Amino acid sequence: MDLDIKNIHLNFGKKLRGIRISKNLTQQQLAFEAGLNKNYVSMLEIGQNSPTLTVLYKLSLVLDIDIKDFF
Repeated sequence: MDLDIKNIHLNFGKKLRGIRISKNLTQQQLAFEAGLNKNYVSMLEIGQNSPTLTVLYKLSLVLDIDIKDFF
């Protein structure tokens, strides 16, 4: 994977984790409320997966943020 793309994934994951923690949610709670698998949320947070636009939308609804706040 290209280094720049890997950095994008890692930075997104760090941002997601920070927002999730600030909202006092566990990965399990976030996953459940967003209709996602807990392992998928975990992989997002460590930069191993990249979210689709639909997943970004679901996460932003649960976290009560604007999608742009991920970036």
